[in-house]
Amino acid sequence: MRKSTLGLAVLLILTLPAIALAGHGKHHARNTLVSDHSSLEVDGDQLIITCDGRSAREEVVVTADGVLTIDGREIQTSSHEVKLLKKFYRESVELERQAGLIAEDAEELAADATAFAAVAIKDALRGLGDQKQSRSDRKRDRKLKADFEKRSELIEKIGEDIGQQADVVKELAKELQREIPELRELGWFMSH
Repeated sequence: MRKSTLGLAVLLILTLPAIALAGHGKHHARNTLVSDHSSLEVDGDQLIITCDGRSAREEVVVTADGVLTIDGREIQTSSHEVKLLKKFYRESVELERQAGLIAEDAEELAADATAFAAVAIKDALRGLGDQKQSRSDRKRDRKLKADFEKRSELIEKIGEDIGQQADVVKELAKELQREIPELRELGWFMSH
């Protein structure tokens, strides 16, 4: 299945600088956008989910050891719920890690996309005139195209992995919402 690699190159040129900036400061808390109104942040052993909602900003914190707090109030949970909360924390951290993989490679991907787009534009301009391409230029261009296509396939694979991981997190969130009345009462927990 061959996609428009030039279109992908242009898209990457336009979007990857923002992704690269998001990857800076790896040693601090990082955010993964969940929706326009809520975010998921991993900070040490805490998973912080916030929602700018109906009347005020609401915050849910899940720790690595399965402690749940809502707006600073610790919620009593059963041993089964603690297991679910621990799994939700682990799977959410994995989702955030996978999303960070793209950010870590963003600058290199943007450089490849720029080079590929430049080659494609040069080829198009050459086609308008009678210029012939040298053997070394053709070899270099083929390598650039092959490298870019390989890298774009990798991006697609990472995207699929992130989608699958997001589904795992979403299903755990639904289960937590069914099991824990305080999460159900929020009406927004991971539903955006």
